[in-house]
Amino acid sequence: MRRVPPAVIDVVLAIGCSMSIMIMAVLNHRLEWWVAALAAGNTLPLLWRRRFPLLAGAATGTCTGALFLTDTMGGIPAASLIATYTLASLSPPARMLLGVLCTMVGFASVAVVQHHQPLSYGPTAAAFVVAYALGTGARARTLK
Repeated sequence: MRRVPPAVIDVVLAIGCSMSIMIMAVLNHRLEWWVAALAAGNTLPLLWRRRFPLLAGAATGTCTGALFLTDTMGGIPAASLIATYTLASLSPPARMLLGVLCTMVGFASVAVVQHHQPLSYGPTAAAFVVAYALGTGARARTLK
């Protein structure tokens, strides 16, 4: 059986994540040019996530925060979860820690700006913990 090239998988993931954001924008009557730009900024970094996991995570996370601040994310931030998994699976511990700290600061910032209770982000935070744990597990398996 032939394997699907990683680049093809990354393109499919980026398209799927972008479509998810755009569909939510249409359903919420928020489809504007800047939503499409943020969706592109949120998902295009997935194309280089394997070569530059920290940079891809930072770019994706920044646009995820912007989408949350403008109330256009509408759900689980799939691209950021993929970037988190990739960072945990491919990066050395120091970079993983930096990524985790940046994610925590990003979530706290969005919660403060939106005047939400930090616990309201519980399900999303749990999804990030799972993505990080799965990536760490994948990294541990490849090191054996």
